Amino acid sequence: HVFRTPEQCDRTGTEKLVRLVSAYRLNILLRAILTFLGTALFLGAVFTLLHLQPQTTREVQYKGNLQIAAVVLYTSAMSVCISVLTKAETHNVIMGTAAFAAVLIVFMANNTNPPND
Repeated sequence: HVFRTPEQCDRTGTEKLVRLVSAYRLNILLRAILTFLGTALFLGAVFTLLHLQPQTTREVQYKGNLQIAAVVLYTSAMSVCISVLTKAETHNVIMGTAAFAAVLIVFMANNTNPPND
């Protein structure tokens, strides 16, 4: 009964196969899920980039490549979420993906410390 208004419950009565749901209530749940998913993707990317920080000069090339791969994977996942789970048009998907990638690239570039050997 969470997604149904009292009027919708009255319309269907005791019918078990037909259920009317409130678009407004369902939309609230979907927005909450999307907010959680977007936050999880962003924080997952940040923690992954922090974990892949090179500690020695020998690790710079290898972990740098892993950081770039992580940015590509998280950005692709965000792009899929935006395009599949929302009603966004193509230009909105491109702008959202570009903004997400830009934030991750700037975070990666600003968080690069010279390794101590």
